[in-house]
Amino acid sequence: MSIHLIVSKAEQQAIVNALAFYNDVHAGEMEDQDCWDQWSLAFNEDNSGPDPEGFVDTLATKIATSN
Repeated sequence: MSIHLIVSKAEQQAIVNALAFYNDVHAGEMEDQDCWDQWSLAFNEDNSGPDPEGFVDTLATKIATSN
């Protein structure tokens, strides 16, 4: 099965950051508070702020409901 999804540059960057964060957390790369702080900054930039129902949440819904 293949799903084709058209994403903007901002959406692509948010997807890449989300996957890289997921990898860093689960591969043990989050060595200190600075790592967490950098990822927090990246999230806030991708999401245009800390809103839990912001850009990143909308993008997750877009991907989850694609077929």
